[in-house]
Amino acid sequence: MSTQVSSSTGVLPRLSAQSLWQSPLVLAAVIFVLALWPRVLSLDVFVGPDEFYWLEGSAKFTQALANGDLAQTYHAGHPGVTLMWVETIGSWAKFGLNGFSDWPAAVGADPSIETLAYKRQAVGIANTLILVLQVLLVRQIFGSGVAWLAGFLLAFDPFLLTESRAVRTEGMLTSLSTLALLALLFYLAQPRLRYLILIGVLTGMAFLSKVSAVALLPIELLVVVSTPFWGGRRDTGIKEAHSTSSGQQKPLTANSQYLMKGLRSLLLWMGAFLLAVWLLWPALWIEPVATLREMYDYVAFRAVEGEGGGSGTFFWGVLLDYKELGPSFYPVVLLYRTGPALWLGLALLVVTWPTRWLSRPVKLAVGIMLFYLIPYLILITFSELKFDRYVIPMLPALNIMAAIGLVAAWRWLTTEGVSSAQIRPLQAKIKTWAWLAALLVLGGQAALTLPHHPYYYTYWNPLLGGIEQAAQILPVGIGGEGLDLVAAHLNTLPGVENLKVATANSTKIRPLYRGKTIALDNLDGRWMQADYVSIYISQLQRGKHDPAIISYLNRQKPVHTVTLHGLEYAWLYPGPAGQYYGGGHKLEGRGTLFGYNLCLSSSPCRTGGEVEIAAGETLPLALFWRNEGQLATDRFFVRLVDVDGYVWAEAIAQPRPGFEAANQTGESIVESEAPLTLPVGMPPGDYFLQFGFRTDSGEIIGYFELPEDTKPIQVDIAKSYPATFQPPSPFRLAVNNDLALIGYNLELERVPPGANLWVTLYWQALTSVSHDYVILLRLLDQAGQEAAYWLGRPVRSGYPSTGWQPGQIVQDPWLLTVPAEAKPGVYRLEIALFDAETEAEVTRQILSQIVIAASEHGQ
Repeated sequence: MSTQVSSSTGVLPRLSAQSLWQSPLVLAAVIFVLALWPRVLSLDVFVGPDEFYWLEGSAKFTQALANGDLAQTYHAGHPGVTLMWVETIGSWAKFGLNGFSDWPAAVGADPSIETLAYKRQAVGIANTLILVLQVLLVRQIFGSGVAWLAGFLLAFDPFLLTESRAVRTEGMLTSLSTLALLALLFYLAQPRLRYLILIGVLTGMAFLSKVSAVALLPIELLVVVSTPFWGGRRDTGIKEAHSTSSGQQKPLTANSQYLMKGLRSLLLWMGAFLLAVWLLWPALWIEPVATLREMYDYVAFRAVEGEGGGSGTFFWGVLLDYKELGPSFYPVVLLYRTGPALWLGLALLVVTWPTRWLSRPVKLAVGIMLFYLIPYLILITFSELKFDRYVIPMLPALNIMAAIGLVAAWRWLTTEGVSSAQIRPLQAKIKTWAWLAALLVLGGQAALTLPHHPYYYTYWNPLLGGIEQAAQILPVGIGGEGLDLVAAHLNTLPGVENLKVATANSTKIRPLYRGKTIALDNLDGRWMQADYVSIYISQLQRGKHDPAIISYLNRQKPVHTVTLHGLEYAWLYPGPAGQYYGGGHKLEGRGTLFGYNLCLSSSPCRTGGEVEIAAGETLPLALFWRNEGQLATDRFFVRLVDVDGYVWAEAIAQPRPGFEAANQTGESIVESEAPLTLPVGMPPGDYFLQFGFRTDSGEIIGYFELPEDTKPIQVDIAKSYPATFQPPSPFRLAVNNDLALIGYNLELERVPPGANLWVTLYWQALTSVSHDYVILLRLLDQAGQEAAYWLGRPVRSGYPSTGWQPGQIVQDPWLLTVPAEAKPGVYRLEIALFDAETEAEVTRQILSQIVIAASEHGQ
């Protein structure tokens, strides 16, 4: 049985007397031109999902072929082999087979938009050529009229265009599986062995594009096995025979002969399929078992377990896991991703189905296409991983069926529909209106599609409310369209090379942006260093952005908004521009430190991010952190300490205006200020920031761990000193008329045995100090006996007195460890000074009393 429909007796009449419209060459040339330009123009605009992944795959594939390392032609279990072949051929066409002038660019290892563009060009040309072959097969099967309409619909199907020009597997899968399906229909009309082999080869190539081509196998198996039964009925006689048990030849029954032909056809078809897979995938030549095992594991991981494609999607206004989408997802996608011409044609196909306007061979062909579409729809529905682009392989068959419906309606309007004698005078007008209707359908298809160039992903069925309505139901922005406009705006900003933008689409923006990108997540808070933050509709819909980040950004208006076809796609916000990374360390139940700023309007920062400030000045400090549920009694403190842990300055972080509520709300991002006023007597040197939480009573809850490369704060001596300075405990001890001890501070006056005690001495140089003084601190018991002593130059022997300037105040901390064997009681702390050169004692004085209390375990 043949499905061939001639132009005179099939579905189509002769639409034109001109033989040009019946010419396959004219058909092929026109459809090629129509389909090519939207597939190869503006290819360097934006980056779509997975495209750089397959750019890397083709680079690996090309390099493996060039080096003879054929096992490396495996990239993924899709397996994407035909796509990588097309990219490789594109590389060879551009750079030659030997001696690539720029190897990384040639094989696509360089993730640039220029490399992606010429790889896309190869893919676009390949898909256009296959589309032309599809149309020529449609002509052979259904006639010229259906071929012209189908070719036009396929050339300008907007969702089909998204993949026909993208470096992804769906485009090649769609092209090759459709070609295999049409070859099957042609084989049904003309059951020749060469066509059977062609079906197997094309199916193998479709399978090498993506494993979901297995949806072709049920219908191909049915047609290949059953065709001999259908075709054999027209034979004039049965010539084959077999031997009986007595050795006599006995003619085979017709059914037995058809069965044997069916089995031979099956083996030939399957052999062609397997041979094509083996020949086109070099990895199978070397490691067939290992390659197939990897492929199986990959498919199970992706399709069965649903891993590797993100955590969920957006459907009917709700964030759902892929497993929760249910069977309605893809039908809704088809409704919104297709257009009026397709659904008009399908409706007319249904209307004309019971009538004589469709012949039985055409109905059989439509039934076979449905037999492919339904298993494919079931296959992608039951896959745990779901994306709207997975319906694209269904579109060519649906468009061809729509073309059949449109032509059937045309035939009814222009021929049989006006045969009645009463309305025959209206025949000319009816034909004119039919022509106008046809032009309206075709023109409408182009008019609805082309305004979306090159962002064909922005097309949604206008009959269902278009993109604005679709954004309430389905994920929008999956293709990455519009991100190039974000990059273009950033590229106009002054100093763009040094600007950082935080985005969840780094791989898509980075090739287009001349600055730096940071991943936008709330795990370690590195994004807080960004000058700008880019938010994209796709991540927003699917809950990919942390709500705390969105709440933080919504405090102010975006500086730039990208709108496509009336829908806001992307927003660019000013970023926190944190100057220093806080390490992202989390104190459980309190907070996570993301970053901090030190260089504000007073700008104490030097080149390279180092901070230099003079003693007595205030170090401006702003904090960026995440509230993890701190208690009302918790205090976020900032300290400046030295290598021994002595606290030189401390401040409690206070929320900036507008962050008061966030400071008391868990999982909120907070900006705080904690300016540190440095003591005027702070010696010059390197000091270190310390961040943490403590209670109101001073008990330390925990410290944040800063990055290992955190640079110290460099402190210089004060630029001036106050006329009067009041230490915590004033004390006057003159030393040789060039130095005076003007006070001290005891951290504690009551300590247990074995405890550490900070004692801070306050000195002031009266003139230029000419003596190098050595300081002795002694702990004396009630009998005047020495219980412990400490000896050294000022500031732990790091700042000798000979370097002090007239009038300079020096804060001199001493860490005293009380002997563990010291008995409880009242002790006196004595200070003495010696001349380091002569070792002569200069002065001696009792400084204070210290009480050594009994330990917890008693005396």
